[in-house]
Amino acid sequence: MAANIVRIVSDSALREDLVHRGRAHAQQYSWRACAEKTFAVYRELAG
Repeated sequence: MAANIVRIVSDSALREDLVHRGRAHAQQYSWRACAEKTFAVYRELAG
C-alpha cells in the first residue's frame, strides 16, 4: 500500500487519471437515488 501511495504522489499523470476517474464514478450517485433505494428497502422490510 505504501508503494502505491508513493507512486501516486510521484506520478502526476497517474494521479490526474485517478482523480478524473474518481469524479466520473462519483457522478453516478445522487441523494435522490440514495433516498429512493433506501425507501425501497424499507418497503421490502415492511412487507
